[in-house]
Amino acid sequence: MFLFEWLLQAATTMSTETAAPDSAEPPVPDRVPWQRQAWAFAERHLRVLVRSPMIIFLAVGWPLAWYVLTVSVFLPGDAGAFALGSVAVSYAFFGSFTVVVAVFAGAFAGDLDGGRYRKFRSLPIAPSADLAGRFVAALVLAVFSHAVVLAVAFATGARFEPRLAAIGLVPLTLLSFCVVAVALSLVLGAVVSKPEYMTTIGIVLALIAYYTTGFNGTQPGMIADDPWFVNVLPNSLATRQQLYALFDGDFTDTGVLPPELPSGIEFVGLTGAYVVVGLAVSILLVRRVAYGGDPL
Repeated sequence: MFLFEWLLQAATTMSTETAAPDSAEPPVPDRVPWQRQAWAFAERHLRVLVRSPMIIFLAVGWPLAWYVLTVSVFLPGDAGAFALGSVAVSYAFFGSFTVVVAVFAGAFAGDLDGGRYRKFRSLPIAPSADLAGRFVAALVLAVFSHAVVLAVAFATGARFEPRLAAIGLVPLTLLSFCVVAVALSLVLGAVVSKPEYMTTIGIVLALIAYYTTGFNGTQPGMIADDPWFVNVLPNSLATRQQLYALFDGDFTDTGVLPPELPSGIEFVGLTGAYVVVGLAVSILLVRRVAYGGDPL
């Protein structure tokens, strides 16, 4: 109840300070500044996440186990640095997606199921601050998971030759990926009332997205039909854009081609559109489902 107590204390303190001393009317609580509300939600969720062995396993152990299994069993011993790197990027996104969906959906469903939002509604809380704080906590864990997988891959033989475009594309693709995962998580949290199911659902969805798009678009040759959609769907688009950004080399013998990697400005625009749509859906769901249509 850290968040509830903190917001209640802050609102009470501010109203006491601003009320007129000779006023006969009861003081009206002022709203805690938006950024302080967002930080309170972020701090609350980060504390919960770092104390959970299951969450740490999903963020680090789960994608690393798949990476080690793949390079040990399915790749030849003379696999090049690009092949190892493409596998690493695919599992880095796989881990990020798994942990965001499992964490965000579980926490949202838990707060709904536990009746916490009935208490939140009684406080001057901005739904967008709630969403922002939760998203920051999930994003921190996703970035950590992503970075650990790439670091282990580099230590085991993968090599990265970033293009100049990596400065913008790497954070944009990861942001887009996480925003889409958050929007999906909120839908799941609103539909599935039992938070204890969310970890399993998150893992299953990550596996389905991973395999139906040819290992997040890194092996489109395993798709029977024309794999053009790997440059369109959010998970494979983000993965392939990051491949383009991190590897300035020849992918001919890695299975990544065809189709050509999404390097044009139109694909950057599509990635940005996923961010905008994902945020809009997320804000709408938080306002309608959790706060009953309260304003931002």
